[in-house]
Amino acid sequence: MAAMNDVDFTQGVLMVFDRDRSKQLFGAKDPESLRQVLEAARADRVLWKDGLAVSCGGAADRLQVILSECEVPDEALRPALEQAFTGGRVLSEDTSFQVYLVRPDIVPHVYDALKRVRSATVKSHLDLTTESHVYDLFLSARAIYEVAADERSAIVYVGSA
Repeated sequence: MAAMNDVDFTQGVLMVFDRDRSKQLFGAKDPESLRQVLEAARADRVLWKDGLAVSCGGAADRLQVILSECEVPDEALRPALEQAFTGGRVLSEDTSFQVYLVRPDIVPHVYDALKRVRSATVKSHLDLTTESHVYDLFLSARAIYEVAADERSAIVYVGSA
């Protein structure tokens, strides 16, 4: 995982937002105040230390495509998988960045779906000599969704538009 100071929203960041931080997020009424809430979360060392944030390293779009197209044990999992990164509730229509929120009541469904996708299935869609970071993100996303599900927290994905 990248250190907090090395993380750039343009590469994508997946973060767990507890109830208090979610309230701040929903209280942001314009793009600038939304950006301030997100920057504060990104700068929170505890979030990173506790594994509640992960840099996507530019791999979120690629992984989202794989999750949307890969073989799954039950097609009923597909809608949850499609929300993992860019399928949640859109919180920003700003042209410089995108923000998606997966609500706390939806997070357990996404986690269950991620858990049921076989690692070998994801690997079969990748050239691991050049795309191992995409597989690493898959494992990190599983872990972060598990924490959020256990804590009944939201997941926020921030990336470039």
